[in-house]
Amino acid sequence: MQPQDKWIEADGVKVWKIPSDAEIMGVNTAKAGAVKNLAQSNKLIAFVGEAQGAGTIQDQEVAKLRAYSQIAELLNANVSTFAQLVEGQLQNVQVSGNKSDIVSASTNAYKRVTELFAAGRVSGAYVYATWRVKEGNLVHTYVLLVYDPEDVKKFIEMQPDIQQAVNQLGNLGVDFFTSLNSVIDQAMLGTPLAPAAQTPQQTAQPTQPTQPTQPTQPIQPTPSLPSNVSYMKGIGEAYGNTELEAEEVAKKNALTNLSEQLYVDVQTTSKLNEQLLQTISNNTVRETLNREYQKTIETKSQFEFIDVRYNVVDKKKDSSGKYYAKVEALVEEENTKKTFETYISLKLAGTLLDSGMVFTAKGLLDKYEPLFSKYKFPPTISQEIALIVGKIRSKYAEIDGMVNNIKAKEIKDFNDVVQIVELLNALDAAALDVPDGLVDRERLRPYLKDVRIELSGPTEVLIGEQVSVEIKSSANAITSVRIINDNIDGPNIVTLKDGKAVFSGIVKAIDSKITVSIGGLVNTVWAPGKVLVNPDVVRVISRDGDKLRILAGGSAKPGLDTKATRDNAIKDALTKIVRKSAAEVLLGQDKDLLDVPIDEYIVNKVSAGIDYEITATGEYQGIYFAVVSATVMKERFQNDIRDALKSAPSGFAMLIVDGDSSGYIEPAMISSIVDAGIKLVSKDFSKKILEEQQRLGYNLTTLGKLAVLSSARYVLYTKVTSTSTYVSDYGVYSVRTAVSTQIIDSITGNILTAPQFEEVNTGATAQAAVSKIVNGQNFKNYVQQIINSLNFENVQTKKVFRYTFVLERAVYGSMLMDYLNAKYEGIKIIEKADTKLVIETNVDMNTLETFFKTIDALKIKKISDYNYQVTK
Repeated sequence: MQPQDKWIEADGVKVWKIPSDAEIMGVNTAKAGAVKNLAQSNKLIAFVGEAQGAGTIQDQEVAKLRAYSQIAELLNANVSTFAQLVEGQLQNVQVSGNKSDIVSASTNAYKRVTELFAAGRVSGAYVYATWRVKEGNLVHTYVLLVYDPEDVKKFIEMQPDIQQAVNQLGNLGVDFFTSLNSVIDQAMLGTPLAPAAQTPQQTAQPTQPTQPTQPTQPIQPTPSLPSNVSYMKGIGEAYGNTELEAEEVAKKNALTNLSEQLYVDVQTTSKLNEQLLQTISNNTVRETLNREYQKTIETKSQFEFIDVRYNVVDKKKDSSGKYYAKVEALVEEENTKKTFETYISLKLAGTLLDSGMVFTAKGLLDKYEPLFSKYKFPPTISQEIALIVGKIRSKYAEIDGMVNNIKAKEIKDFNDVVQIVELLNALDAAALDVPDGLVDRERLRPYLKDVRIELSGPTEVLIGEQVSVEIKSSANAITSVRIINDNIDGPNIVTLKDGKAVFSGIVKAIDSKITVSIGGLVNTVWAPGKVLVNPDVVRVISRDGDKLRILAGGSAKPGLDTKATRDNAIKDALTKIVRKSAAEVLLGQDKDLLDVPIDEYIVNKVSAGIDYEITATGEYQGIYFAVVSATVMKERFQNDIRDALKSAPSGFAMLIVDGDSSGYIEPAMISSIVDAGIKLVSKDFSKKILEEQQRLGYNLTTLGKLAVLSSARYVLYTKVTSTSTYVSDYGVYSVRTAVSTQIIDSITGNILTAPQFEEVNTGATAQAAVSKIVNGQNFKNYVQQIINSLNFENVQTKKVFRYTFVLERAVYGSMLMDYLNAKYEGIKIIEKADTKLVIETNVDMNTLETFFKTIDALKIKKISDYNYQVTK
């Protein structure tokens, strides 16, 4: 049998054929409508990028960049084609100047677009789908990149250098975007990437004629701008219920567009980064600055502008009554770019300061603080920069004091050496980028030449695990050492006693290591012999009174949304931690309870009270994993579970029916319980709990406690015994059915009550006899008795109580009903005779008995629960 074709779809429309054995990793559903429209209009242009590896998220990024590169390569290969298309446009127009100069200017703008594609920066091209194909141990990862001409046009219009050239060319009769799109169309014609080659033909639907727009107020002329000042322009569009609303929103969008231009400019050029790196020679510091620089420019925030000039380009009212506005926002280019550069650089300086790069932060402050005084800054940004400047100055003054203190120390004996070493350790811990030669360390070397450090720790560890390392110094007089953690979370200073200490750190990667240093002169390195990755780990690390420390791994299938993937892996780890904690706290046993069902509501409620840290994340064998280290306070854990059950928005119970061979008892109980407004835990959950109890021999108290993990406030453990006898004289079956239900409070594990039921009935078959029993009033009353026993703190259930009155005289029944109907609504008479009255009501027994005491005309004496005698 031939394998069926597999397609990437957009809202039900097939848009891209992929191998039949491909695994679709994700589809960008937010763009499905746009892709569908492109496909149906036969305008879908897409590029496929491929990466070979283990199928990781990094492979997806590589495939995406290769798809972008395809666009850039295609454009690079067709520069001459573009030039010819421009020349063709110029044939029928009269232009002043040299046509070859116009073609050259067009080509330069074209090449700039190509650079943006090569850098993967064009927002008009987006990843629509990702899939992978496994070939033995190799995984081919593919990314489908959709080229949307209209989105690309909007993006290019935001690039000042390109847009200026495009506008000038437009004035000369050159439609830049027509030529750009023609290049791509012609280059792809006849290839597998051509739109018609992939997209199945769709039947064109007739379109409705466009309604004419309403006439609007005339557009105000563009205000004249000084000719000697260069301006940046942002474009904003918006709809609103009023003309003013549309304009105001469009203005905000124009400012956002300006802000994006600034960030795109700094991301696509390396000029600023290179300027910052020129001032630093230390390679380690350069790497840190470069890393933090990338983080800073990628963490976009709305930049604030001053002296903004607005120009309303277009405004109108459409057929639906909505107002449309298009607005330009103009700002002085030099002041804006300089204030933005200063803002980014000093913001980076603040980040470096927080990372311990004090001297690097001070260097950036010295470079950019004069610009802070020279240029005009918006108030909010000015305040933010002032805070950063204050922090840097304060920290640098502290470090400078430490340096001066070290320089002032004289060495007379080894005690002086010890004091200077402690100061150096503190300095190195406070500032990770102390320049070489700032302090004279070499004068200490003769005193430390015989000092040795020994380190010992575990040889095999897990990623995310906290490990302990022992330090031994040959010089007992040394009281502190500096710890340099490489991919390990740990302290940066450790105090020694008699030359010894034990400290701990969390292993973050397979190449984790620790360097222990005395004044930067005596150094020893420790690294575990083997670092293992185990996404399924769940382990109690320590038990200390009320405190549990638990390490657990979680995993998730990688997808397009990396944040969602990470969150799912963390949630999986937290679920394991909750299970492990439940075994320790509720059962007092070291079990994982992996087969015990757990409700998401319980995980969310309980994990909010758990102190946890994500100690490691990454990819392993095609899955994304997260390792979580948690500290669980047992008493709080138990209280949080109790509070979660009491505050649950729905009242849940777990019904477990054992021995219902006929299959009639359980459905009848479920129907009545659900009708009373009580939600039941799923049958799968109940089945797994029962199987776990039978497998491990848990008693009912333990069973009740385990049920809390499924959000059940009560467990209804029902045992059914049924015997059948064929009565040949009458040709019927006689069936005796006994039902016992133990109602267990899942918070305490206590059995609250255990109502019993027993009845005999006959039928043509045993099943018919059981059916009569289950559908009879006695069994319904029995189930109602169970329902009445359940008290949910946050949920009202439909309780029904049946009361029987033995009447001395028939008239007393009528008198009693008059009193009851006057006090309560919905009293239902079940049976009324001369000497007997049976009623049903939702009024509980204690409330009703209190009311009886107010009736003077009758004497009501209690015989037993729900049974009374009525006399005069």
